[in-house]
Amino acid sequence: MNPYKVFLKHVFGAKYEGVKKSVFVVAVVFLAIFATEIKMVIAPSVLFLTAIVFSAGVMWQVLSSKSSMENLRGALVLPFENRQLVLAYVFSLSAYTLLSKSALILALFFALGTWRMEEVIIALLCAFQGCLFAVMGYLLRNKAKCMLILLLLIGYVAAIFYLKSPVIFGGIVFVGLLASIAFLFAVDAYDFYNPGNAKKVLKNSRKKGSFFAYAIRYLLANKNYIVNTVGLCVIACVLPMILSQFGNFNLFSIGLAILSLIFRFFSVSNKILGDCVNFSSTSTGVKFSE
Repeated sequence: MNPYKVFLKHVFGAKYEGVKKSVFVVAVVFLAIFATEIKMVIAPSVLFLTAIVFSAGVMWQVLSSKSSMENLRGALVLPFENRQLVLAYVFSLSAYTLLSKSALILALFFALGTWRMEEVIIALLCAFQGCLFAVMGYLLRNKAKCMLILLLLIGYVAAIFYLKSPVIFGGIVFVGLLASIAFLFAVDAYDFYNPGNAKKVLKNSRKKGSFFAYAIRYLLANKNYIVNTVGLCVIACVLPMILSQFGNFNLFSIGLAILSLIFRFFSVSNKILGDCVNFSSTSTGVKFSE
């Protein structure tokens, strides 16, 4: 068993179609905003801090998800080499976080600002470091050592705002990445498995299924859909205020980028609706023809 293939296929699909979709959406967003020639003055510290904090938050959510717990449980029942399984699990979830979530935010920053090559590289390293911060915090969440992770994060934030040279900060981030990867060598794969995160399955005792009740339970069990929806709402509220500060220009390309995200959200809604129909047919005994 190759754990890298197992975990990557779980997060991106059997044929890695999730990678193609994520890259396509990121490319559309970047090119659409870049084509408008809107440029804003963004401090590198804001870019670095956003990359770390946002990636860490999403990675924590992915680590705590029910889907990740079930996939890890399936891998643990088979013979495995501990170090290889740990690295495969962490890097696969990090790749999912960076490509499907963090890449959108970074694409927005890269399209709106003017950056040097070293700043782009450091931002990517910061995003990966944020994922590893979340891993260390997740593993040490019930131990006294978790304060060390908090202090380390505070030290990074202080370095972001007080170090004037991005190259020096980039060196610190690179050393931190090496230290974080070395930390993973001493981690037991079973430390990632926390069955307490998985919610108990509720059985439906009623004869009629409720789409509204099922949709609420589905969204609570898959909070990433809620995060995506809230993100779209924030974009819809903030974008008009930003664009109002500029002169007249063509918004067609930006509209296409936002529509691509909305269509992706509606594809998720269709999946929920299909699951609800199957759920209702199971609970009521009524079969729907395809």
